[in-house]
Amino acid sequence: MRVDGSGKKNTNFNIDKGGKSHQSAVMPATKMKRKLTIMDHYDVAADAKKRINLRNAKTKYFHVKAFSNGAYLLEPRVLVPLEAISPLKA
Repeated sequence: MRVDGSGKKNTNFNIDKGGKSHQSAVMPATKMKRKLTIMDHYDVAADAKKRINLRNAKTKYFHVKAFSNGAYLLEPRVLVPLEAISPLKA
């Protein structure tokens, strides 16, 4: 909104009716994604407590995301001692 010399408010709106997004350029984050390669694949069966074992796991702890299609994503986590974390400043 602008005010011209007469003191009147002048509103100029540019409405794009072309159907193109205002973010037409490729976002940098999409360029940085590496192509994943399958290092190993095997079948596992859950035991009576619905647990599975991972072969040759590099870490002991994982963050798990469960998706609506039944897929699971495991992200490795490394736990650090509490002393290594700096306290939050209020």
